[in-house]
Amino acid sequence: MGLTRSEKRHRIERAVEGWKRRAVAYVESTSMALLAELLRDEAAVTSDTLLSELLEVQIANTLRKNGIYRVGDVRAMTVVDMCSIRGINKATVEHVNDRLEPHGFRVGDCK
Repeated sequence: MGLTRSEKRHRIERAVEGWKRRAVAYVESTSMALLAELLRDEAAVTSDTLLSELLEVQIANTLRKNGIYRVGDVRAMTVVDMCSIRGINKATVEHVNDRLEPHGFRVGDCK
């Protein structure tokens, strides 16, 4: 004969509890890994950080072709200086600022 109704309920409850424990453990481990990654990224960005580590390849390459390699190089430029580079416009400068601001930097910080 098969399982009784209470035995089925008990097995389902045990399975659900197991899934809950595994889900909580996964969320906790993922959260800690993401937090560690964010803290590492925050600590790692300085004026000497290469722009290629923070920006999309196309933008980083355009800046690199114009002798701008590091975060400090961008900070030393004005928005007008950046916009004078072929392939860089106001929207690109805002995008660069969006990528740099979480690390405490902006285009033209040093001016």
